[in-house]
Amino acid sequence: MIRTKIATLLLLFPVLGIHSESKQIITVSGTGIAVVETDYVQMTFAVEVEDKEAKIAQEKNLQRAANVIQALSKEFKIASKDIYTTDYTLQRQYLEEGKQRPYLASSGILLKLRNLKVYKDLLLEIQKLGVNSVSGIEFKSDSTTKQEKEALVAAYQDAREKALILANSLGKKEVSAVKIIESDSFVNPTVVYQMKGRVEDSSPISVGERKIQARVTAAFEVK
Repeated sequence: MIRTKIATLLLLFPVLGIHSESKQIITVSGTGIAVVETDYVQMTFAVEVEDKEAKIAQEKNLQRAANVIQALSKEFKIASKDIYTTDYTLQRQYLEEGKQRPYLASSGILLKLRNLKVYKDLLLEIQKLGVNSVSGIEFKSDSTTKQEKEALVAAYQDAREKALILANSLGKKEVSAVKIIESDSFVNPTVVYQMKGRVEDSSPISVGERKIQARVTAAFEVK
């Protein structure tokens, strides 16, 4: 009798449950680019002197490096914080046969040129002053924080547009981001210029723009 009543109650009250509909998720990647203007050109170069006497090589080298810094600072109005020696080496050189060559003294100099209009003239003047080699030229910016944010926003918008295209193909009209992952961002390009020998009047290096590229991977719910 008791069992019959229980069975009757089960029939009278419907079974309660959670009915979950599966969400449609689209995962896409996006790329954003922002332009970075060049604020200054940074270059490193070396002044070298050879002499059979180590002391003389050292003295001549330090004097020549000081002359180069002084001349460039005066001619192109470069602040002392933007031109200075970075390293100094003195080494004994040898030929393959083991024979000794003169001592080689070398001073590295780093220069930041903020007046971009005269940088080609600067290259020519560096060579005239007896600089032996320019190891690198890079276009730099004081800050890229703003451009990094712009590139990141553009990357998200690019991903969302792709998600909308895919959603439309499914007959849907809206998407909502549920997960966003930022990939590595980078600045492109970094210009490195090797200079050996004579610098021509028509330098192959032109001051230009750089670009910051951001990438994201985003998951969107299709609605």
